[in-house]
Amino acid sequence: MNYSNAEIWFTILTLGAGTFLLRYSFLGAIGSRPMPQWFLRMLRYTAVAVLPALAALLITVLLFSVA
Repeated sequence: MNYSNAEIWFTILTLGAGTFLLRYSFLGAIGSRPMPQWFLRMLRYTAVAVLPALAALLITVLLFSVA
């Protein structure tokens, strides 16, 4: 498939704007409110959980991809 430069940039900018709006809406909704202690405790493990998930995805794609 051949995509034009305009289509690629449109996709990148659209996904970037969507990501920004999603994150900004979360921060704007609870940015000034104090978060409960149980939520802050669970939030500490988010980064630790994301890395193995990305690694598992990469391994799965590499093992089961059809070239």
